[in-house]
Amino acid sequence: AEADDILIEKYLRFLPSDTLPAEVKDISGIIRELKADIRLEEDVLSYEGQLKIENGQAVIFDKDVKNINGLLMSDGNSIKLFIKASCMNQTAAAHGDIIFTEDGPMLNLMVEAQSFDPGQIIEDIPYRGPLAFSAHLTGKADNPSVDARLSVKEGEISGYSMKNASAHVFYSDSQLTADEISAELLGGIVSGQAEFNAKSYDFSAKLKLSGVGLSVLENMVPGIAGSVSADIVASGNANDMD
Repeated sequence: AEADDILIEKYLRFLPSDTLPAEVKDISGIIRELKADIRLEEDVLSYEGQLKIENGQAVIFDKDVKNINGLLMSDGNSIKLFIKASCMNQTAAAHGDIIFTEDGPMLNLMVEAQSFDPGQIIEDIPYRGPLAFSAHLTGKADNPSVDARLSVKEGEISGYSMKNASAHVFYSDSQLTADEISAELLGGIVSGQAEFNAKSYDFSAKLKLSGVGLSVLENMVPGIAGSVSADIVASGNANDMD
């Protein structure tokens, strides 16, 4: 079958159950150039083929995602996708596979952006400014693991300017690990690694400071000046820092 100019929202009820995660809601948009072998069995629609999406919209994790455009191809057991989308004026692209299993959808996706400000989407994070990232998402769609590379030309961390920053980040089951951290901060270089648990709020860090300015301590030690080079090991719970 071939079709064009199809409203997505009119056909969502025919999708196999568990095709979309519960966090994905209110989907709309236009299907262009649908080419598929379509089968309808017991009010469930399945197909093999491909389609283009234009001007798609959805609510994902309670955030409005707009301008969803791209190509989807299915063999009946998985979907291969190449799409771009934006949220709060931040744009990213994704390509890879969504694989349907008895345990629900599984991801094998690459998500990339060249200028993306996470502070526009995620509240209460200490970072502000654009960053570039390349992230590999794998595992269950409702709880994926993320392996990412981040880089920042210029940004702010807890109100302090930094530049030429980069890190390798891995997230799985609420555990965030960052290594290969490097950034120009307060006139010097900060490097090292850190871990954070999003459930317990426990954290640990091993950092190397090279020529970092002491002005950050001005509120605690008035008149302090100069710079410091040191190795720092820290651990604790973020809730104890309020």
